[in-house]
Amino acid sequence: MKHPKTIDRRQFFVRTAACSGALLIPDGLHASRHDGKLKLLSYNIWYGFTEKSERKGDWFKFMGQQAPDIVSLQELNDYTPEALARDARKWGHAHSVLLKEDGFPTGITSSQPTTEVKRMTEGFHHGLLSCKTHGIHVYAIHLHPSNWEIRLREVELLLKEVAKLPPNAKVVLVGDFNTFSPHDKAAYDQADDMIPFFKRLDIRTKGKNLRHGQLDYRHLKNLEEAGFVDLIHRKRKAFMGTFPTPLRADEEMGPDRRLDYIFANPNLAASCLTANCIVNETTGLLSDHQPVSASFDLAGRECVPSLLCACASLVDASIITSREREHQVEYGNKNIKESGKNHEGSPDGFIILGAVQHLTGCIDENEDTKNSDTTCNENAQKAYVQEHVQNRDTCKGEKQPHHQSFWR
Repeated sequence: MKHPKTIDRRQFFVRTAACSGALLIPDGLHASRHDGKLKLLSYNIWYGFTEKSERKGDWFKFMGQQAPDIVSLQELNDYTPEALARDARKWGHAHSVLLKEDGFPTGITSSQPTTEVKRMTEGFHHGLLSCKTHGIHVYAIHLHPSNWEIRLREVELLLKEVAKLPPNAKVVLVGDFNTFSPHDKAAYDQADDMIPFFKRLDIRTKGKNLRHGQLDYRHLKNLEEAGFVDLIHRKRKAFMGTFPTPLRADEEMGPDRRLDYIFANPNLAASCLTANCIVNETTGLLSDHQPVSASFDLAGRECVPSLLCACASLVDASIITSREREHQVEYGNKNIKESGKNHEGSPDGFIILGAVQHLTGCIDENEDTKNSDTTCNENAQKAYVQEHVQNRDTCKGEKQPHHQSFWR
Protein backbone atom coordinates (compact mmCIF):
# COMPACT_ATOMS: atom_id res chain seq x y z
CA MET A 1 0.00 0.00 0.00
CA LYS A 2 1.38 3.35 -0.97
CA HIS A 3 1.85 5.71 1.94
CA PRO A 4 0.53 9.25 1.55
CA LYS A 5 3.16 11.90 1.54
CA THR A 6 3.77 13.95 4.63
CA ILE A 7 4.09 17.71 4.69
CA ASP A 8 6.28 20.06 6.64
CA ARG A 9 5.07 22.34 9.40
CA ARG A 10 4.59 25.40 7.21
CA GLN A 11 2.51 23.44 4.67
CA PHE A 12 0.52 21.97 7.51
CA PHE A 13 -0.31 25.33 9.01
CA VAL A 14 -1.28 26.82 5.64
CA ARG A 15 -3.56 23.90 4.84
CA THR A 16 -5.08 23.86 8.29
CA ALA A 17 -5.68 27.60 8.18
CA ALA A 18 -7.29 27.28 4.76
CA CYS A 19 -9.46 24.51 6.06
CA SER A 20 -10.52 26.55 9.07
CA GLY A 21 -11.40 29.42 6.78
CA ALA A 22 -13.69 27.15 4.84
CA LEU A 23 -15.37 26.18 8.05
CA LEU A 24 -16.30 29.75 8.81
CA ILE A 25 -17.71 30.99 5.53
CA PRO A 26 -21.13 29.68 4.52
CA ASP A 27 -24.73 30.81 4.54
CA GLY A 28 -24.69 34.28 5.96
CA LEU A 29 -22.57 33.51 8.99
CA HIS A 30 -20.44 36.51 8.10
CA ALA A 31 -21.87 39.96 8.54
CA SER A 32 -20.91 42.54 5.95
CA ARG A 33 -18.75 44.32 8.49
CA HIS A 34 -15.29 42.86 8.92
CA ASP A 35 -15.62 42.80 12.72
CA GLY A 36 -18.67 40.55 12.63
CA LYS A 37 -21.03 43.28 13.79
CA LEU A 38 -24.46 43.62 12.21
CA LYS A 39 -26.88 46.55 12.46
CA LEU A 40 -30.63 46.23 11.99
CA LEU A 41 -32.96 49.21 11.58
CA SER A 42 -36.75 49.45 11.28
CA TYR A 43 -38.76 52.45 10.13
CA ASN A 44 -42.43 53.12 9.48
CA ILE A 45 -42.07 55.90 6.90
CA TRP A 46 -45.71 57.12 6.95
CA TYR A 47 -47.66 56.64 3.72
CA GLY A 48 -44.59 56.04 1.58
CA PHE A 49 -43.74 59.75 1.52
CA THR A 50 -46.98 60.50 -0.32
CA GLU A 51 -47.66 62.91 2.55
CA LYS A 52 -45.17 65.75 3.09
CA SER A 53 -42.86 64.34 0.44
CA GLU A 54 -40.23 67.02 1.02
CA ARG A 55 -38.91 65.03 3.99
CA LYS A 56 -37.61 62.19 1.81
CA GLY A 57 -34.25 63.80 1.01
CA ASP A 58 -33.46 64.18 4.70
CA TRP A 59 -34.58 60.59 5.26
CA PHE A 60 -32.08 59.34 2.68
CA LYS A 61 -29.36 61.30 4.45
CA PHE A 62 -30.36 59.77 7.79
CA MET A 63 -30.36 56.24 6.40
CA GLY A 64 -26.92 56.73 4.89
CA GLN A 65 -25.56 57.97 8.20
CA GLN A 66 -27.02 54.99 10.04
CA ALA A 67 -25.37 52.51 7.63
CA PRO A 68 -27.59 49.55 8.57
CA ASP A 69 -26.97 46.03 7.29
CA ILE A 70 -30.66 45.06 7.31
CA VAL A 71 -33.68 47.38 7.08
CA SER A 72 -37.35 46.63 7.76
CA LEU A 73 -39.76 49.22 6.34
CA GLN A 74 -43.47 49.74 6.82
CA GLU A 75 -46.06 51.83 4.95
CA LEU A 76 -44.32 51.69 1.59
CA ASN A 77 -47.45 53.08 -0.06
CA ASP A 78 -47.26 53.44 -3.85
CA TYR A 79 -43.91 51.65 -3.97
CA THR A 80 -42.92 49.15 -6.64
CA PRO A 81 -40.07 46.63 -6.34
CA GLU A 82 -38.03 48.85 -8.65
CA ALA A 83 -38.66 51.94 -6.51
CA LEU A 84 -37.63 50.13 -3.33
CA ALA A 85 -34.49 48.80 -5.01
CA ARG A 86 -33.63 52.31 -6.19
CA ASP A 87 -34.07 53.76 -2.70
CA ALA A 88 -32.14 50.90 -1.06
CA ARG A 89 -29.09 51.65 -3.19
CA LYS A 90 -28.92 55.08 -1.57
CA TRP A 91 -27.95 53.46 1.72
CA GLY A 92 -25.74 50.87 0.06
CA HIS A 93 -28.12 47.92 -0.21
CA ALA A 94 -28.18 45.92 -3.42
CA HIS A 95 -30.90 43.53 -2.25
CA SER A 96 -34.55 44.27 -1.48
CA VAL A 97 -37.95 42.58 -1.35
CA LEU A 98 -41.41 44.16 -1.32
CA LEU A 99 -44.51 42.50 0.10
CA LYS A 100 -47.02 43.87 -2.43
CA GLU A 101 -47.85 46.96 -4.49
CA ASP A 102 -51.18 47.97 -3.00
CA GLY A 103 -52.35 49.15 0.40
CA PHE A 104 -49.66 49.45 3.07
CA PRO A 105 -46.74 47.24 1.97
CA THR A 106 -43.75 46.27 4.05
CA GLY A 107 -40.26 45.80 2.66
CA ILE A 108 -36.86 44.45 3.61
CA THR A 109 -33.51 45.61 2.26
CA SER A 110 -30.10 44.13 2.94
CA SER A 111 -26.43 44.44 2.14
CA GLN A 112 -26.37 40.69 1.48
CA PRO A 113 -28.60 38.51 -0.73
CA THR A 114 -32.09 37.65 0.46
CA THR A 115 -33.31 34.06 0.23
CA GLU A 116 -36.35 32.07 1.34
CA VAL A 117 -38.59 35.06 0.56
CA LYS A 118 -42.17 34.50 1.66
CA ARG A 119 -45.16 36.80 1.17
CA MET A 120 -48.38 36.14 3.06
CA THR A 121 -51.56 38.16 2.77
CA GLU A 122 -54.14 35.67 4.00
CA GLY A 123 -54.95 36.26 7.66
CA PHE A 124 -52.88 39.44 8.00
CA HIS A 125 -54.41 42.91 7.66
CA HIS A 126 -51.34 44.36 5.94
CA GLY A 127 -49.67 41.04 5.11
CA LEU A 128 -46.51 39.36 6.35
CA LEU A 129 -43.14 39.49 4.58
CA SER A 130 -40.15 37.39 5.55
CA CYS A 131 -36.79 36.41 4.14
CA LYS A 132 -33.41 35.12 5.20
CA THR A 133 -30.36 37.37 5.00
CA HIS A 134 -27.08 37.53 6.91
CA GLY A 135 -28.04 34.12 8.27
CA ILE A 136 -31.09 35.61 10.02
CA HIS A 137 -34.77 34.99 9.31
CA VAL A 138 -36.25 38.49 9.18
CA TYR A 139 -39.99 39.15 9.54
CA ALA A 140 -41.20 42.63 8.63
CA ILE A 141 -44.15 43.26 10.97
CA HIS A 142 -47.11 45.59 10.55
CA LEU A 143 -50.08 44.50 12.63
CA HIS A 144 -53.64 45.83 12.42
CA PRO A 145 -53.76 49.51 13.47
CA SER A 146 -57.04 49.55 15.40
CA ASN A 147 -58.42 46.12 16.31
CA TRP A 148 -57.05 44.07 19.22
CA GLU A 149 -58.92 40.92 18.13
CA ILE A 150 -57.34 40.90 14.66
CA ARG A 151 -53.92 41.62 16.13
CA LEU A 152 -54.30 38.64 18.44
CA ARG A 153 -55.03 36.36 15.47
CA GLU A 154 -52.12 37.85 13.53
CA VAL A 155 -49.71 37.06 16.36
CA GLU A 156 -51.05 33.51 16.51
CA LEU A 157 -50.47 33.06 12.77
CA LEU A 158 -47.04 34.63 13.05
CA LEU A 159 -45.97 32.19 15.75
CA LYS A 160 -47.23 29.28 13.66
CA GLU A 161 -45.07 30.45 10.76
CA VAL A 162 -41.99 30.85 12.90
CA ALA A 163 -42.53 27.39 14.39
CA LYS A 164 -41.85 25.91 10.94
CA LEU A 165 -38.21 27.05 11.06
CA PRO A 166 -35.34 24.79 12.18
CA PRO A 167 -34.62 24.81 15.94
CA ASN A 168 -31.25 26.48 15.41
CA ALA A 169 -32.65 29.34 13.28
CA LYS A 170 -31.90 32.94 14.21
CA VAL A 171 -35.15 34.91 14.01
CA VAL A 172 -36.06 38.57 14.35
CA LEU A 173 -39.57 40.07 14.29
CA VAL A 174 -39.21 43.76 13.60
CA GLY A 175 -41.55 46.59 12.70
CA ASP A 176 -44.73 48.38 13.70
CA PHE A 177 -46.74 46.11 16.02
CA ASN A 178 -49.42 48.74 16.74
CA THR A 179 -49.86 47.37 20.25
CA PHE A 180 -48.67 47.69 23.81
CA SER A 181 -45.97 46.00 25.84
CA PRO A 182 -46.63 44.88 29.41
CA HIS A 183 -43.19 46.31 30.19
CA ASP A 184 -44.55 49.79 29.40
CA LYS A 185 -47.69 49.51 31.52
CA ALA A 186 -46.35 51.70 34.33
CA ALA A 187 -45.71 54.55 31.88
CA TYR A 188 -49.17 54.21 30.34
CA ASP A 189 -50.87 54.10 33.73
CA GLN A 190 -49.36 57.50 34.44
CA ALA A 191 -50.62 58.99 31.17
CA ASP A 192 -53.93 60.56 32.20
CA ASP A 193 -55.26 60.84 28.66
CA MET A 194 -54.29 57.37 27.42
CA ILE A 195 -57.62 55.58 27.98
CA PRO A 196 -59.79 58.65 27.25
CA PHE A 197 -57.90 59.18 23.96
CA PHE A 198 -58.54 55.62 22.77
CA LYS A 199 -62.17 55.83 23.79
CA ARG A 200 -62.55 58.91 21.61
CA LEU A 201 -60.57 57.27 18.80
CA ASP A 202 -62.63 54.08 18.84
CA ILE A 203 -65.84 56.08 18.67
CA ARG A 204 -64.54 58.26 15.85
CA THR A 205 -63.08 55.43 13.74
CA LYS A 206 -65.31 52.55 14.89
CA GLY A 207 -62.14 50.84 16.03
CA LYS A 208 -61.45 48.29 18.75
CA ASN A 209 -58.23 49.47 20.33
CA LEU A 210 -59.53 48.98 23.86
CA ARG A 211 -60.57 45.61 25.26
CA HIS A 212 -63.18 46.03 27.99
CA GLY A 213 -62.17 49.67 28.21
CA GLN A 214 -58.47 48.91 28.81
CA LEU A 215 -55.26 48.49 26.83
CA ASP A 216 -54.64 44.91 25.73
CA TYR A 217 -51.16 43.60 26.51
CA ARG A 218 -51.68 40.00 25.44
CA HIS A 219 -50.24 40.29 21.92
CA LEU A 220 -46.65 40.89 22.98
CA LYS A 221 -47.05 38.81 26.10
CA ASN A 222 -47.80 35.86 23.82
CA LEU A 223 -44.63 36.51 21.86
CA GLU A 224 -42.55 36.56 25.01
CA GLU A 225 -44.20 33.41 26.32
CA ALA A 226 -43.16 31.79 23.03
CA GLY A 227 -39.56 32.68 23.85
CA PHE A 228 -39.07 35.96 21.98
CA VAL A 229 -37.10 38.73 23.65
CA ASP A 230 -38.06 42.41 23.55
CA LEU A 231 -34.56 43.68 22.83
CA ILE A 232 -35.27 47.36 23.41
CA HIS A 233 -36.83 46.66 26.79
CA ARG A 234 -33.84 44.50 27.71
CA LYS A 235 -31.29 47.18 26.79
CA ARG A 236 -33.04 50.44 27.73
CA LYS A 237 -32.73 52.42 30.94
CA ALA A 238 -36.13 54.09 30.78
CA PHE A 239 -39.34 54.11 28.76
CA MET A 240 -39.21 55.87 25.40
CA GLY A 241 -42.06 55.98 22.91
CA THR A 242 -41.90 55.73 19.13
CA PHE A 243 -45.24 57.32 18.23
CA PRO A 244 -46.37 60.05 17.59
CA THR A 245 -43.70 62.52 16.51
CA PRO A 246 -43.67 66.32 16.00
CA LEU A 247 -44.25 65.76 12.26
CA ARG A 248 -47.99 65.53 12.95
CA ALA A 249 -48.16 67.85 15.92
CA ASP A 250 -51.18 69.61 14.40
CA GLU A 251 -53.29 66.43 14.76
CA GLU A 252 -54.69 64.64 17.80
CA MET A 253 -52.45 61.58 17.97
CA GLY A 254 -52.65 60.72 21.65
CA PRO A 255 -49.98 60.25 24.34
CA ASP A 256 -46.47 58.99 23.65
CA ARG A 257 -46.40 55.22 23.23
CA ARG A 258 -44.08 52.48 21.99
CA LEU A 259 -45.49 50.75 18.91
CA ASP A 260 -42.25 49.74 17.16
CA TYR A 261 -40.31 46.73 18.42
CA ILE A 262 -37.48 44.34 17.74
CA PHE A 263 -38.13 40.82 19.02
CA ALA A 264 -35.45 38.17 18.69
CA ASN A 265 -35.55 34.50 19.50
CA PRO A 266 -32.96 33.24 22.02
CA ASN A 267 -30.61 32.05 19.26
CA LEU A 268 -30.21 35.65 18.10
CA ALA A 269 -30.93 37.59 21.30
CA ALA A 270 -27.80 36.17 22.91
CA SER A 271 -25.65 38.11 20.43
CA CYS A 272 -27.46 41.46 20.82
CA LEU A 273 -25.15 44.31 21.76
CA THR A 274 -27.48 47.31 21.67
CA ALA A 275 -31.14 48.05 21.02
CA ASN A 276 -32.84 51.42 21.16
CA CYS A 277 -35.43 53.85 19.87
CA ILE A 278 -33.71 56.58 17.86
CA VAL A 279 -35.37 59.79 19.00
CA ASN A 280 -33.99 63.22 18.15
CA GLU A 281 -34.92 66.43 16.36
CA THR A 282 -34.12 64.94 12.97
CA THR A 283 -36.14 61.73 13.28
CA GLY A 284 -39.04 63.67 14.76
CA LEU A 285 -39.58 65.31 11.38
CA LEU A 286 -38.89 62.33 9.09
CA SER A 287 -42.01 60.29 9.90
CA ASP A 288 -44.82 59.97 12.41
CA HIS A 289 -42.91 56.99 13.90
CA GLN A 290 -39.43 57.00 15.37
CA PRO A 291 -37.02 54.38 14.03
CA VAL A 292 -35.75 51.50 16.16
CA SER A 293 -32.39 49.83 15.85
CA ALA A 294 -30.36 46.92 17.22
CA SER A 295 -26.82 45.71 16.75
CA PHE A 296 -25.48 42.19 17.03
CA ASP A 297 -22.11 40.51 17.30
CA LEU A 298 -22.18 37.58 14.91
CA ALA A 299 -18.46 36.89 15.19
CA GLY A 300 -19.12 33.74 17.23
CA ARG A 301 -19.54 31.57 14.17
CA GLU A 302 -21.27 28.25 14.07
CA CYS A 303 -19.52 25.13 12.87
CA VAL A 304 -20.54 23.40 9.69
CA PRO A 305 -20.22 19.61 9.74
CA SER A 306 -20.14 19.14 5.98
CA LEU A 307 -17.14 21.42 5.61
CA LEU A 308 -15.46 19.86 8.59
CA CYS A 309 -15.78 16.54 6.80
CA ALA A 310 -14.26 18.07 3.71
CA CYS A 311 -11.40 19.24 5.87
CA ALA A 312 -11.04 15.77 7.36
CA SER A 313 -10.88 14.40 3.82
CA LEU A 314 -8.04 16.77 3.00
CA VAL A 315 -6.23 15.60 6.10
CA ASP A 316 -6.79 11.95 5.20
CA ALA A 317 -5.68 12.43 1.60
CA SER A 318 -2.42 14.22 2.06
CA ILE A 319 -1.24 14.36 5.64
CA ILE A 320 -1.93 11.54 8.04
CA THR A 321 -0.10 8.26 7.79
CA SER A 322 -1.49 4.91 6.74
CA ARG A 323 -1.96 4.06 10.39
CA GLU A 324 -4.23 7.06 10.68
CA ARG A 325 -6.15 5.93 7.60
CA GLU A 326 -7.56 3.15 9.72
CA HIS A 327 -9.26 5.84 11.78
CA GLN A 328 -12.71 6.63 10.36
CA VAL A 329 -14.59 9.86 10.72
CA GLU A 330 -18.32 9.37 10.86
CA TYR A 331 -20.65 12.30 10.45
CA GLY A 332 -24.30 13.21 10.11
CA ASN A 333 -26.51 16.27 10.12
CA LYS A 334 -25.89 17.09 13.76
CA ASN A 335 -22.44 15.89 14.72
CA ILE A 336 -19.19 14.30 13.76
CA LYS A 337 -17.86 11.53 15.94
CA GLU A 338 -14.40 10.14 16.21
CA SER A 339 -14.49 6.38 16.35
CA GLY A 340 -12.00 3.56 16.38
CA LYS A 341 -8.38 3.87 17.36
CA ASN A 342 -6.65 6.67 19.15
CA HIS A 343 -3.58 8.30 17.66
CA GLU A 344 -0.81 7.53 20.09
CA GLY A 345 2.61 7.55 18.53
CA SER A 346 1.50 9.50 15.49
CA PRO A 347 2.24 13.18 16.03
CA ASP A 348 1.16 14.27 12.54
CA GLY A 349 -2.22 12.63 12.91
CA PHE A 350 -2.67 13.96 16.41
CA ILE A 351 -1.78 17.51 15.44
CA ILE A 352 -4.04 17.56 12.40
CA LEU A 353 -7.09 16.14 14.13
CA GLY A 354 -6.52 18.33 17.15
CA ALA A 355 -6.10 21.36 14.91
CA VAL A 356 -9.29 20.69 12.99
CA GLN A 357 -11.24 20.13 16.17
CA HIS A 358 -9.94 23.20 17.95
CA LEU A 359 -10.15 25.43 14.91
CA THR A 360 -13.85 24.70 14.70
CA GLY A 361 -14.28 25.70 18.30
CA CYS A 362 -16.94 23.03 18.60
CA ILE A 363 -15.00 20.52 20.62
CA ASP A 364 -16.32 19.00 23.78
CA GLU A 365 -14.01 16.60 25.53
CA ASN A 366 -16.64 15.64 28.07
CA GLU A 367 -19.07 13.09 26.70
CA ASP A 368 -21.63 13.98 29.35
CA THR A 369 -22.04 17.47 27.94
CA LYS A 370 -21.78 16.75 24.24
CA ASN A 371 -25.13 18.39 23.47
CA SER A 372 -24.35 21.69 25.19
CA ASP A 373 -24.08 24.89 23.19
CA THR A 374 -20.75 26.39 22.21
CA THR A 375 -19.35 28.94 19.79
CA CYS A 376 -16.12 29.16 17.88
CA ASN A 377 -13.35 31.09 19.58
CA GLU A 378 -11.20 31.84 16.58
CA ASN A 379 -8.22 33.42 18.32
CA ALA A 380 -7.92 30.66 20.89
CA GLN A 381 -8.18 28.04 18.17
CA LYS A 382 -5.42 29.56 16.06
CA ALA A 383 -3.21 29.93 19.10
CA TYR A 384 -3.71 26.26 19.89
CA VAL A 385 -2.75 25.18 16.39
CA GLN A 386 0.27 27.46 16.25
CA GLU A 387 1.51 26.09 19.56
CA HIS A 388 1.10 22.46 18.56
CA VAL A 389 2.54 22.88 15.08
CA GLN A 390 5.64 24.56 16.45
CA ASN A 391 5.99 21.94 19.16
CA ARG A 392 4.64 18.87 17.47
CA ASP A 393 7.39 16.63 18.81
CA THR A 394 5.96 17.14 22.29
CA CYS A 395 2.75 15.48 21.12
CA LYS A 396 4.38 12.07 20.93
CA GLY A 397 2.74 9.73 23.34
CA GLU A 398 0.00 12.23 24.17
CA LYS A 399 -3.32 10.47 24.10
CA GLN A 400 -5.99 11.65 21.69
CA PRO A 401 -9.36 12.14 23.43
CA HIS A 402 -11.45 9.06 22.74
CA HIS A 403 -14.61 10.90 21.74
CA GLN A 404 -15.26 14.36 20.33
CA SER A 405 -18.62 15.83 19.55
CA PHE A 406 -19.47 18.55 17.07
CA TRP A 407 -22.69 20.44 16.50
CA ARG A 408 -24.12 23.38 14.69
